[in-house]
Amino acid sequence: MRLRDLAAARVRYGYRRRHILLRREGWPVNHKRTYRLYSEEGLSIRTKLPRRKRA
Repeated sequence: MRLRDLAAARVRYGYRRRHILLRREGWPVNHKRTYRLYSEEGLSIRTKLPRRKRA
């Protein structure tokens, strides 16, 4: 649940950076569990939309 909250707040962060944020908050998780939960929730880095080129 906290991983989803971080995903909503920090859209541009991947699972590695969110793992660091979880550890700083005191959650006892390792990187493999963080990755598993991250992929099970269907979270990913959202791609930026290309900017329109103007003449």
